[in-house]
Amino acid sequence: MRERTIDIYAKDFLSFANNELGIKASWMPKVKALYCTERSWTWLWNVYSQTVTGNPQEYPNRSELNPENWQRANGVLFRLMKFDTEGRWVGLSEGERLILLTHKGFDREQAEGLVPFDAIIFLNSSRLIEAAKRGNPCTAHSVVAHECIHILESLSGRTIIKGVNPNKYFEHPIVVELLKKFVDETGLDEFNRRYTKEN
Repeated sequence: MRERTIDIYAKDFLSFANNELGIKASWMPKVKALYCTERSWTWLWNVYSQTVTGNPQEYPNRSELNPENWQRANGVLFRLMKFDTEGRWVGLSEGERLILLTHKGFDREQAEGLVPFDAIIFLNSSRLIEAAKRGNPCTAHSVVAHECIHILESLSGRTIIKGVNPNKYFEHPIVVELLKKFVDETGLDEFNRRYTKEN
């Protein structure tokens, strides 16, 4: 599966946030970001609804996910990891990932393409396009940043994102602050060159 600029961004932002938040993770998961069509996003509900539990600290005023509000989501994180005997998230072997993906309903070809990754961020293209048309700052980069912080929560056992306003889900102050700092340190022109344009 070809590496895209959004994947490079996910890898770089994850490393940046790890340092900025003082997580000091012992390993850094390999992340893939995938844009979903409307049809594939609907199909993904069947996969994700089997695993989602929701974090009551993150969503204190939000009802549980259901097919209707799933369509309004901008992105979601799917972990290909497991707990070790000490309760820490660790990576799976490629064989274990293949079994997990096929068990969740991915066909063999899809699963084999996703096997190299420890975490997959699925992006709802339709919602991101709508948000861009309305001038909403919720871009793919802010969605990926948000989900990268969730990966770091898994690795550290810390709850970093909590008290989310469901109407401004990807505008959480921690996400906004870290993304702004990342852009400032990278430089806007360089950020655009590296992370917004495909080769």
